[in-house]
Formats: sequence, structure tokens, C-alpha cells
Amino acid sequence: MSQVKSEEILRYYNDFYRNRRLLRREPLIAGQDYYWDYECSRIHLSLLAYLKSLKPKKTLEIGLGEGFFGSKVSEQMENEEMSYVGIDFSTEGVRIANERIKKKDFYFLTANGLHLPFKSCQFDVVVCSEVIEHVTKKRSLLVEMNRVLRPQGYLILTTPNLSSLMNRDIFKDREPSQAV
Repeated sequence: MSQVKSEEILRYYNDFYRNRRLLRREPLIAGQDYYWDYECSRIHLSLLAYLKSLKPKKTLEIGLGEGFFGSKVSEQMENEEMSYVGIDFSTEGVRIANERIKKKDFYFLTANGLHLPFKSCQFDVVVCSEVIEHVTKKRSLLVEMNRVLRPQGYLILTTPNLSSLMNRDIFKDREPSQAV
């Protein structure tokens, strides 16, 4: 198996976010664009409820994509005194998030989760949702997330269940490691 260069990965994600609007399919449910948006909304509602219960002053989201979760946080927690920082490897995803969310104390920047540009013990909560499965150096990502968390801080980490019924159908003709 050949090694994929980080420039190729960055190009892939930038192209994905740039062309995503051209790839829309019929909605699965009203108000949703397609299955992934539906699934993200379901996950985001659970994450949002938990985040609200924690009442963090400073939150970091790693792998913000186009800012779907950040936009939900900005809408649902608008009365909360909180600072929110989202990072993504993709400059295009960060650009879209910055266009989508224009709220005081919400910041989005291009950064690598393996080398977070923050001092240690900065955040009450770190959210990393549906991202870690795309990272080859998982331990390095976990070490960095732990470094920027304050003592008694919370890491909210989600990842897909590759043995779920939906994924069994997607991967029926190939191994999950060959799907991406």
C-alpha cells in the first residue's frame, strides 16, 4: 500500500468542500440535503445537548469541516458566554465556515490537529466528531487534544461504528480499509 502524501489529502478535502454543493442528492428527510447531513444532524443534536450541560467557557472543535456543528452551537447557545474555536486541515472548509458563522467569539482557522497552535490547558471542552478515523497518527492527535484541555476538561470524541448495518451495506464488496 503506497503512502499518501499530506498534500494529496489536503487537495482531496479542499476539492470535496469546493464541489460538495454540486454533489447534492434528493433529501432523505425534509430540510436535510442527504443521508450524511441527516446523520450529522442526529449526532450533532446529541453532542449539543451534552455541550450545553457542561456550560464551557472555551471550546475547541477539531475537524470542523464546513462548520455544521459550529453553526448549531452558535444558534443554540447564543445566550451563553463562551468562546468557540474550530480548526480544520482544509482551507476551503474553513473558508466556508467563516462565511456561514459570523458570531462574536467564534473563530475558525486552518490548522493540523497533530500540531495544535494553542498553549497547553486552554480549553474546557475539545470536540472531535467523526474525524479520528481519518487520521493515521491517532495517538498523536489524542496527545495533542489532552495537552490543550484544562485539568478536569472534557474530550467529546465520536467515531463511526464500522460494523453497523448501514456500513455493512456500504462495504459489502470491499474491506472498510479499502473504502476511503
